[in-house]
Amino acid sequence: MHRLLSIAIAIFAIGMPYLAVADQPNALNQKKDLFDFPAPASQGEIKRLYATRYYVHAVKIDKEQSASSLYSKSGKTLGISISNEDFCFGALQGTIRVQVDSAIEIYNADGLAPVKSAVCSYKKLGSTVNEQLGRQAWVKVAGNAEFGLGVQGKRLIPFRTIAVDTKYTPIGTVFFIPKLRGWHFNDSGVERVHDGYVIAGDKGGGIVGKTHIDFFTGNYTGVPPDFVTSDPSGLFDAEIVSDKNVKDTLRNDSRYIPDAKSQDGP
Repeated sequence: MHRLLSIAIAIFAIGMPYLAVADQPNALNQKKDLFDFPAPASQGEIKRLYATRYYVHAVKIDKEQSASSLYSKSGKTLGISISNEDFCFGALQGTIRVQVDSAIEIYNADGLAPVKSAVCSYKKLGSTVNEQLGRQAWVKVAGNAEFGLGVQGKRLIPFRTIAVDTKYTPIGTVFFIPKLRGWHFNDSGVERVHDGYVIAGDKGGGIVGKTHIDFFTGNYTGVPPDFVTSDPSGLFDAEIVSDKNVKDTLRNDSRYIPDAKSQDGP
């Protein structure tokens, strides 16, 4: 699990349109997702779910002495320091997008570091969780993981990836959500209409039970689709997809293609 915790509390809500990877050698035939699959020809098994959402937290370098340093889980410094507030909130979300001069670097939560970097104080989470957030370890990711990594080598894809409780929903499960189909959003300047399909590619400590999913929205700051209520009573129908073409395409698109030259290991 890359996210120490994914408590996508209703007060936190941002994301960014999907920036898919262009065709390239050894890219596993990944192509830009147009969100244009047809609705299922037949209805699959129905699950009743409710949704929160999570996102990549954008931060800037902080050079103050009081700033919180990023460490790998072996205790190696990654040469990046950010504010205490950004560190804690980034650890809560699981991925941070760091502005380094004119470049953008992506760091994923990666277990716990041997040293404490920040003092976190989320009242709803308790002292143990806050202590863990302050010891969050990080790993730099590159390649086609523009928005970070989920689990099992899955890259996070805005508006496609969901986090689940894997005791009830296996990674790679594809759902069709009728309430998501027809939702309008901006994809890198292109207006698109969502086809309703999502894929399980992540998990988090706050995603517990068979009804809770966490909808990944990248860096998008707009209003979420109606089915995202952050309320356990806000249940909606989600169909388990059996269509092989849809499943294979979304699973292939979730594959992470690392750039070894750009990665910093623990």
